[in-house]
This record gives sequence, C-alpha cells and structure tokens, in this order.
Amino acid sequence: MKKSYITAVLFSWIVTPLAWSDPMAPTATVNIEGTIQKVTWQEKRQLKDIPEISGSAGEGRFRQAHYQLVLVDTKITSDGNGRTPFTSGQPAHITINQPKNDRYLIKEMKIRITGYTMSSDEGGVRSNFKEIEVLGMDYSERTKKAKESIRKSFKKWQGMNTGNYSYRVDWCSMEWREKDAYSVIVVKDNKVVERQIHNYTIKRNKETDEEVQIVDSVDIEKGIDLGKKYGTKAAPVLTLDQWYKQALDKKCIYRFRISDDGLLAYTIHSDISCPSFWAINSLEVN
Repeated sequence: MKKSYITAVLFSWIVTPLAWSDPMAPTATVNIEGTIQKVTWQEKRQLKDIPEISGSAGEGRFRQAHYQLVLVDTKITSDGNGRTPFTSGQPAHITINQPKNDRYLIKEMKIRITGYTMSSDEGGVRSNFKEIEVLGMDYSERTKKAKESIRKSFKKWQGMNTGNYSYRVDWCSMEWREKDAYSVIVVKDNKVVERQIHNYTIKRNKETDEEVQIVDSVDIEKGIDLGKKYGTKAAPVLTLDQWYKQALDKKCIYRFRISDDGLLAYTIHSDISCPSFWAINSLEVN
C-alpha cells in the first residue's frame, strides 16, 4: 500500500509456466525511468497447485491484483549487487502490485520506479519496489475535467440531501496494518453532531486469502468533545457539502473517484504514486 512517496515495500507475484528446481537469487536493486507504452490491470486470482513440484508451487497460491507495464525510452541504474534485469534503451516489462484498478498509471505517463528487485521460487517470480514518482506532468487540464465531474456529482448529492445522514470514511494506505479504524460521521440538520471511531482487527481467511474486519470497540465523540479525542487520526469532521467544497477549492486535483452511486469518494492533490488518504466508503441518508 506509504507516506511521502512509498515507504513500505510492495510485493507482486508473476506466475509463469516455468518452475525452478532452485530459487532464483534476487536481482540487483534498480531504479527505472521510462514512458508507459502499455498498461493493463489483472485482478487477484487463485492458481492451481502443482502437486509434483515442491515448495510454494505445490501449495495454495494467489496471484495478487497488479498492473502490468511496458516502459520504453528506459534509463536503468543499478546498485550492482546482482544481475541487472533490464537494459537502458530497451523495453522493460514491470509488474506493480495494486489491489484496485484505479487507473492511476496511464499510457504515455513518464514515471520513475525506485528500489525495484526480482526473485523467484518454484511457484513463480516475485518483485518488489520502494516507490513510484510521476515525472513532468501538467495537471491543469486534468484538474479542469475533474472539477467538471465533481460539480456534476455535487449537484446529484444536493438533490439527495435531506440534511440527516451518516457516512463511513476509511483511511486508505498501501501499508498493511493488523489493527486499524474507520470513522462514521453523523450529520443532523446539515451539521456534524457525532464522530464514531470503529477500532478493528483484520483477520485473514487462509483458505480464501480474504481479509475480514472484526470491530473491537467503538468510541464516540460529540458535543464539546467532537473532533478532539482522536484529532486527525480519525476522519475530518465535515458534512458532505463541505467535503465537496474543499475538493472544488483545490488548485490541483491529480486523481479522484466518483463511486458507483455517482457521489464523490475522494480526491488526491499530489503526484505521489500511492498516497494515504481518507475515502468515503458508504452513505446512509435518513
């Protein structure tokens, strides 16, 4: 999932028809600059076991959701500690772990990937990297189009708003944490009256590899305590109208998302590849 650029290491698996009798030593750690010629996204899926092969190939495996990139006009630098998997000037095929197809990486975007390395065992090849940086983009046209969509969404919300509603907000980060929390903002007469902080533990189902949130406790802020106990560690104390107005006031919108129901989920105002941010997950209008 990373603060100012990506501080946590991400892993992505590329499973090929070939199986190795011995693991492949990690490649040199490289930095890759290039322009995206092709980008595709693959959803997460379970792979069939290969019983006659030892190691992870013979066990239950999942191919994580990921971007598959082809970079051209490449510039490769290496730390020299191992085999360099790419050559400057030649196309580079890169796998970037990403749980959702958020269309962050797009064709003709120039990027820099740092800390990229590859290794393998009998089950396939795995890669990891430290961060991605977008280079030399003009956000003015993107911001203009984003605000057009956000205004349209805001108009839809104004037609739905009764003044009484609640919505859930999640902290989105590429950094996996076993214990975390989400917020529920309660609005009455178009004023925030309550902020609920639902502290939960994440449990992983080993058979399906799915994560389940188990709520351990719920803290409630209201009255004079509203917004004080958890401060910025919980979602901002905002009505949805304020949420929209803050987005429209931003000079630069690099990325945003309108949910399936036509309402604004989040906006991102920097070119950090995988930033941490608050996102609206669900809404209940009374």
